[in-house]
Amino acid sequence: MPVGTEGVWPRRYAAQAPPRLRLLCLPAIRTDFRIVADYRARPGVELPCPVVSYVGDSDPDVDVASVRGWSEIARKGFDRVVLPGDHFYRNDQRLTLMDDIRTRLAPAR
Repeated sequence: MPVGTEGVWPRRYAAQAPPRLRLLCLPAIRTDFRIVADYRARPGVELPCPVVSYVGDSDPDVDVASVRGWSEIARKGFDRVVLPGDHFYRNDQRLTLMDDIRTRLAPAR
């Protein structure tokens, strides 16, 4: 999460949700964002699997360049896929995203 944006996401999108849904979901969403904001990778700990990062090219909450950090700990390989859209790029890019994931998960022939 970009520095200085802690807590912005829940306020921005919460206004669009029905009041009862906000009461139900916002505590969990706030906790998720707090965890992400406070997370610090442990030096020397690598992932034993390939990592693919999907990000929207105009996401106000995730900087496209910042996901490159995963390459430092993904010893089996890293790939970054930038799709058109904001934080909810997956709504408009659902088919592209699903095709990419399906292709990556298909058994080698």
